[in-house]
Amino acid sequence: MPVSLSTRILPGDPLIYLHGLGPTAARTLQSIGIRTIQELAEYLPRDYEHYGKPITIGSLQKPSDSPVLICAQVISINNRQSYRRRLTIQEGLLSDESGSLAVTWFNQPYLVEQLSGKIAFLRGKVGLYKGTLTLESPELVRDPSIALGKNTVQPIYPLSGKITSKQIRYWIKQALDVVSRTPDILPPHLKEQLRLPDRVPALRELHFPTTDAARELARKRMTFEELFLLSLFVLRERASLTQVHARPIPLVPELLREFVGLLPFALTNAQRKAAWQIVQDLAQPHPMNRLLEGDVGSGKTVVAAMTLLACASAGGQAAVLAPTVILAEQHYVTLQQLLRPFGIKIGILVSDHPDIKKTKDHLAKGKLDIVIGTHAVLKPSVQFKRLQLVIVDEQHRFGVKQRQLLKTKVRLPNHLPHLLSMTATPIPRTLALTLYGDLDLSVLDQKPKQRQPVATKVLQKKSQALLFAKIKKVASRGEQVFVVYPLIDASDKVSARALLDEYQDLCTELSGISVGLLHGRMSDQEKNQTILRFKQGEFAVLASTPVIEVGIDIRNATLMVVMSAERFGLAQLHQIRGRVGRGSQPSECLLIPDAATDKTRKRLELLCSTDDGFALAEADLEMRGPGEPFGTKQHGQISFKFATVLDSRVLAQAKETAVELLQNDPGLRSWPLLRQRVDRVATQMHLE
Repeated sequence: MPVSLSTRILPGDPLIYLHGLGPTAARTLQSIGIRTIQELAEYLPRDYEHYGKPITIGSLQKPSDSPVLICAQVISINNRQSYRRRLTIQEGLLSDESGSLAVTWFNQPYLVEQLSGKIAFLRGKVGLYKGTLTLESPELVRDPSIALGKNTVQPIYPLSGKITSKQIRYWIKQALDVVSRTPDILPPHLKEQLRLPDRVPALRELHFPTTDAARELARKRMTFEELFLLSLFVLRERASLTQVHARPIPLVPELLREFVGLLPFALTNAQRKAAWQIVQDLAQPHPMNRLLEGDVGSGKTVVAAMTLLACASAGGQAAVLAPTVILAEQHYVTLQQLLRPFGIKIGILVSDHPDIKKTKDHLAKGKLDIVIGTHAVLKPSVQFKRLQLVIVDEQHRFGVKQRQLLKTKVRLPNHLPHLLSMTATPIPRTLALTLYGDLDLSVLDQKPKQRQPVATKVLQKKSQALLFAKIKKVASRGEQVFVVYPLIDASDKVSARALLDEYQDLCTELSGISVGLLHGRMSDQEKNQTILRFKQGEFAVLASTPVIEVGIDIRNATLMVVMSAERFGLAQLHQIRGRVGRGSQPSECLLIPDAATDKTRKRLELLCSTDDGFALAEADLEMRGPGEPFGTKQHGQISFKFATVLDSRVLAQAKETAVELLQNDPGLRSWPLLRQRVDRVATQMHLE
């Protein structure tokens, strides 16, 4: 990279400014979320290659499980054609002062001319071929510092397309040079107080570590920065909500008691506690901002219905926002049933619905108490007469833009509606308080007594005949089955079973049984129609991708089959399992892994042993290594690059430091660079 060019490049510039990084590679990196030089500098290795120092041939006495580095002369090397295997084999002999060693490569005929008679540094595993020790397909080490036993730890990156770790290493060295010209965002007194290194040296150490201790200190520095920025954002966000108002919704205990008395089941203590916390929030003159977190089947919808009842009975209007049309329609049906005895008028606002114009008109005139729909409800054309409550399902973070839109719909200066977010993703409490610290938290950690447990078993892939017999037996009883695949189409990057590849085979194996098809590339209308037909019993089996993970309520479905089960996280498998066991019949979930490693077995056996989503979430976090980020990325949730599930001490330190800094300087006026980065976190956290 020419020096005159590099001095003009900025960290926020596109990747193509780097030497040797063309448009094709830039597009590949963009596909995995790397768009700028700064983002490339923060693209961490997934592992490290430990080259070690060269050893002598004479020290090799047996095959090696780990690669060895050898400096030797290539005494001879020849090409041999293998017609049976359709490849060329390069066979050679290496020699040093301590002895000689056979070597083989495959399909690299150019090595004959390149290495013959030369001294080379070669790295590879030593195997046994026809009773002779042989260096197998060794890497030719050209970096002299590695060859001489220096810089022996080299990063290995998650790869995409045809890009290699070697290329990424070359580009990252350039990227680090570019970002080295930017000032550090952490105040100097904090770095000194916490004994943290500067930012760029820390990044260099994470990519090209000198020692394990130095690398761990570098990771702590970047982890602190990440959690510190998040803590500043959360504290600032929480403070901003105290500056706006909301119309209080008075508590009517008699009405809620009547609602509970009409339910065909008893509320759990967790539901009662959450409902009480919510109605107390609603009675305040500032907006509620609460997250209702509940495991599959814990009864979030009933708590939401009580919240909606309180709002409507006080003369207010409410909106329920769902991420998909399918889930919106499911909520519409359920809430109609729960609130019908109270004469509450409910409308639905989703694409292609025949009553859209009528629903909008009734909302604007105040003839509807509740509207349920997707985020289309927030469009300027949708107006409310007296909006006081918004419930958002499966979206944990509600962004600045959405809040501004809600301000225009409330029609009162400096007012917002009360906001209740709901999630079925079990998140350990300490983690939830970190990720969503600007929200108050209610947790449903109990299940209603009428909820059916789902027996979960692991079935080996070779037991296909047993599986199909099971599906046929369930269908013969008039019950229904989900069969879930991780992919729509087969991928050359991921070894897993794909829906469209196996659908016809599934139909053939289940001859005489109707099989529906559902996946994410179908239009909303097609997906809704398929779900409706399955619900009405037109299909006995629904073959699907994980689009059924949330919001599908088929009371007659009693068997869930998950193909390539090891490709799903525990939390996702738990959500998918929750699609069955919703009726009165006993239900079952069969997990079919493709690969049965010890790690896979341990994870899946854990799912078989408990249906407690919070216990699974805790276990899932413990089973992840130090390189795993916080949780699964959700809409509106920050994607951590450095922080891990094991960083509770750093998290506590970051929170404490953020509180102290904001107490002394609430607007961060003394630290403009820090303020800019917190603004960037806010942009990332809030949905566009």
